[in-house]
Amino acid sequence: MDGVYYVSEGKQILGATVAGRWVGNRCCFYSVQDVIYAECAGGVVLDNIKLTGYIIK
Repeated sequence: MDGVYYVSEGKQILGATVAGRWVGNRCCFYSVQDVIYAECAGGVVLDNIKLTGYIIK
């Protein structure tokens, strides 16, 4: 799942794209915005990754 992903909702918080990378047993997403901490849960739906959670700036 390493790669660059298009953001369809939450662009004002994360930016237009995020980079995803597996680090150990965690999937990490890096954005162009300054996000300090995010806790999310989700899964794959067809060809989309759906995540829900909260972000602390």
